[in-house]
Amino acid sequence: AACINCDAGYYCPNQGQSASTNLCSAGYYCPAGQSTSMPSPYLCPRGFFCVAGASGPARCTSGYYQDQPGASGCKNCPAGSYCRQDALCPGFNFTMPTTCPAGSYCPTNTQFAT
Repeated sequence: AACINCDAGYYCPNQGQSASTNLCSAGYYCPAGQSTSMPSPYLCPRGFFCVAGASGPARCTSGYYQDQPGASGCKNCPAGSYCRQDALCPGFNFTMPTTCPAGSYCPTNTQFAT
């Protein structure tokens, strides 16, 4: 039988391992076959977060945003703004807070303008 790639979400740093036991570091994601906990090609991108053991990045939900790469969580959408998951910045793959329009108000973690 052939050797098996280290499982997605894990890394296998040593030769002779018999199982995937080391979780990928928070702020990174690990597709199958990784040998380091922080594989530089897989730094979590802006607009997403990566918890320890992530096999892929997760998009921030509405009411939250992430403007920095390498995050393990999302930021609260600030009061006075709203954050829609599907309202991506032009040319980018992430959401930024949008100022609440006149005639409405937006408390912290507002998901959309009403």
